[in-house]
Amino acid sequence: MWEPVAMLAVMKAGGVSIAMDINLPEDRLREIARHTSGPAILSSTSMAPLAKVLVVDTNVVIPSEELSVDSGRCTPVVTEEAGHSGLPVVQSSSALYIVFTSGSTGIPKGAVITHANFSAAIRLQQQDFGISPASRVYDFASYA
Repeated sequence: MWEPVAMLAVMKAGGVSIAMDINLPEDRLREIARHTSGPAILSSTSMAPLAKVLVVDTNVVIPSEELSVDSGRCTPVVTEEAGHSGLPVVQSSSALYIVFTSGSTGIPKGAVITHANFSAAIRLQQQDFGISPASRVYDFASYA
């Protein structure tokens, strides 16, 4: 339930995210982590042991106590650090996220999606599917 929130937070911070499906074999997840050499994994408490196996450098674990469910709306508890100057400015050519495919050899292959790629796709899909601010969409697919 928190994955979209975490992905948006990484995007807003100017970072690049990779959604990793925990149902995939550990070797495949290790290969994706090795291939990207990402500096950190953001995980829930329950997935912390797997995160530690995948990336040794930095694992950011969000304990369930840091999340609150209030009036049917789920919101992370946010604390603002002193001296915080706002969100970074990113270029349209900057990477937004990386999606992995099996590749023709069976080795995971990453495709980098930039802010411009994502924006263009959303504009086209919004028109094609008739999506408006009043639309509500049932989301059931894996983010990975």
